[in-house]
Amino acid sequence: IEWQHIRIHNVEDGIKFREEPEYSNTSSWMLRDCYFTAIRDDAIDNDRFEPGTVQDCLFDGVYVFLSEQDENVGNNFPIGQNEDDTIYVKDVYARLYGTNKAEGAGKWFKWQGNVPHHKAVVSDSVFAIGSEPRLGWASAAIPPEVSWIGNNNFILWLGTPGAYGGPKPEGVTFLEGTEAQDKWISVRNKWFTDHGLPSQSLPADYNPYDAPLIQIPIAP
Repeated sequence: IEWQHIRIHNVEDGIKFREEPEYSNTSSWMLRDCYFTAIRDDAIDNDRFEPGTVQDCLFDGVYVFLSEQDENVGNNFPIGQNEDDTIYVKDVYARLYGTNKAEGAGKWFKWQGNVPHHKAVVSDSVFAIGSEPRLGWASAAIPPEVSWIGNNNFILWLGTPGAYGGPKPEGVTFLEGTEAQDKWISVRNKWFTDHGLPSQSLPADYNPYDAPLIQIPIAP
């Protein structure tokens, strides 16, 4: 199943993938060219453990980028024997923000539960955050199932220089201060213009509830 050119703003979970019957381990998903802002919980809720790809999407102020947590697996197999065990993250820009009454952000990858999880393979992507997560820096640890491909992945600290206490994965470029803010504004505006939208003169760590509510045009 593929979702494309979706604009999602100010909801609890942005999008939830489900297959019928549940845990049949026969489905996969593709999410691309989509724009999420002010998501109060999981921007991508993959709590039914389906493989997929998120590509060329902008998440500009969300509590959690991608969730895969054991809610009700029971005797089911979250990942089938013949099912792809990977989620691909390509050309994705994801900024975390305290969308729940300024309590602090969540995490980029929320892998929870004592069950096998998908691998996440990240390429050509930028992850940003501007304040300490609600549950502290330790909660922002990136799961070992996440790997980084190539030399064009970034983590940006948009807060006070020197105050970042989160992960710095090997092979991922870390930026802070003006350099980080300029990078985020640049990739955000590039995403806008690449998708036929006007660039925005917004600060790097602006409140996502103030995001422009604009429709993503579909290329002919």
